[in-house]
Amino acid sequence: MIRKASYSLLLLILYWSAAALCVNSFMDRWSLRERAEGYFGFETLLAGHAARPWAYRVLVPKTVNGLAQLIESHVDLHDSSYLLNDSGVRAAYFQGDPKRWTASFSLRYHLTLALMGLALLACLCLLRALPRYFGIGDGTLRDFAPLAFAILLPLAYLRGGYLYDFPELALIAACFLAAVTRPWLLLILVPLAVVNKETAILLPVILAPLLLAPGPVRTRRRELAILGAAGTLGLVAFFVIHQAAAGNPGGSVEHHFAENVAFWLRPRTYVDFSMMLASGMPVPKLHTLVVVAPAAVLLVCGFRVADERLRLCLWVTAALNLPLLLLFGDRDELRNLSLLFIPVYLLVLQGVRSLRREAERL
Repeated sequence: MIRKASYSLLLLILYWSAAALCVNSFMDRWSLRERAEGYFGFETLLAGHAARPWAYRVLVPKTVNGLAQLIESHVDLHDSSYLLNDSGVRAAYFQGDPKRWTASFSLRYHLTLALMGLALLACLCLLRALPRYFGIGDGTLRDFAPLAFAILLPLAYLRGGYLYDFPELALIAACFLAAVTRPWLLLILVPLAVVNKETAILLPVILAPLLLAPGPVRTRRRELAILGAAGTLGLVAFFVIHQAAAGNPGGSVEHHFAENVAFWLRPRTYVDFSMMLASGMPVPKLHTLVVVAPAAVLLVCGFRVADERLRLCLWVTAALNLPLLLLFGDRDELRNLSLLFIPVYLLVLQGVRSLRREAERL
């Protein structure tokens, strides 16, 4: 028991360290978008005045404001040297007007940063838990694959990054786990995910292959009812946030189809590098051939041995998510493929496991 607890604690420390490094890369690049105040910047989001569609993504701003008001009602932070300077957050990340860095503002900034880190940590823990429900029994692979995910994740944010991105991943991963363990949790998770980012309205459709697998008729009816109820609650949340932000400037989506077609038809797109992880150390972008080729091999290998539920889930998710990227994403804004991250992750792990077994038989 002591050994197991020690191992779990060490793994948790590794996950937190990986999450911290990922958030640091993210913040170095984007901070909390203070340079876009009046449109989708940090203060603008907290005040509820952001342009649409960013105005719809209210879970993190509402949570941060609620926590900050609770703390401020019990603690006098007016002269907090930690929040104002000692934490190093201001010097490392803040890109706005220095006059804005008051105690109240810095509290909200620190809370947002903490929520982002905790959300990513939760996502990594969920990624460790998920594979066992899809027949991936290799404990070492399950334990250390989330670290690889965290290392590569910043490369999904080359074209944009927002304070709701890491909570989105945590909520999607939680929905996948709930679908294969306790489907009733989707009644809570799906509306929360929609309030965080409206594309989560697609989750009941994406998760349907996992819940509606062949089985007793009574069980399938119950799970279909849960999916329907979760979808309905998601729609209610969707319309509520749209109605609340109806007076904000902007539109429901931004169209980038022409730029995207030109970008994906350009040969250079597939041999490009980025210094997102560290200045002066270029790494291949996720959509380059040097990354896509081996990932595709693992994906195909995993697809061959995966159960029908996961394969169908991949097809459904790709059919929904890829057109969204092409129509509304900004070129290689791969963060918009977030709905695909979990199915691809699970199938790549299946592929690694399959290739390892073949190598052991040789």
